[in-house]
Amino acid sequence: MSNLLKATVRANLGKGAARKSRKAGLLPAVVYSKAADSLSVEVSPRELTQILRRPLRRNALIELDVEGQGMRHVMIRDIQKHPVRRDLMHVDFLQVDPAKNVVVEIPVAMQGRAKAVIAGGKLEQVRRNVTVSCLPNQIPAHIDLDVTNLKFGSTLAGDVTLPEGLSLEDDPTLPVITIRTARGKKDSEEETAAEGEGATATA
Repeated sequence: MSNLLKATVRANLGKGAARKSRKAGLLPAVVYSKAADSLSVEVSPRELTQILRRPLRRNALIELDVEGQGMRHVMIRDIQKHPVRRDLMHVDFLQVDPAKNVVVEIPVAMQGRAKAVIAGGKLEQVRRNVTVSCLPNQIPAHIDLDVTNLKFGSTLAGDVTLPEGLSLEDDPTLPVITIRTARGKKDSEEETAAEGEGATATA
């Protein structure tokens, strides 16, 4: 599905002009580019919200059709929302080259149930995302991590199998998932071990 978003150039700038845009049902935005000056535009908040509800969410590659200036490929760099109503107030786009890699954060989705957890361990997802580099059209909605055979200890960022075309940008030693022995179970095991040592000493 194409993420096409139409935009018009904003003639007036400043907070007052931005408020007028929002009253008119439009969302003020800025397009930033490494190769050109920034461009102030207006887009439909409803159309942008529809894109944000799709699987890629903020990692979507958007075809921004700027009236009178043609098409630009952009990604969302920042979003400002109303602190109470949570509706969109302003968005920053970053123009990208579809043929060059971008750095993005991808959610890690756990699959299965760890045998170590079934045995009494406690699983904690330390990091919800991993940072990767890839082409804009290769960004996955999430990275699946099968936890079924994970053992007690930590699963590191470097242990996560990435889809083809993606390379890890995080420190590979950063923990993503840890599985620890449950506190009560650990105490029980320690007490059993201590009792065994006591029995040996008595004998």
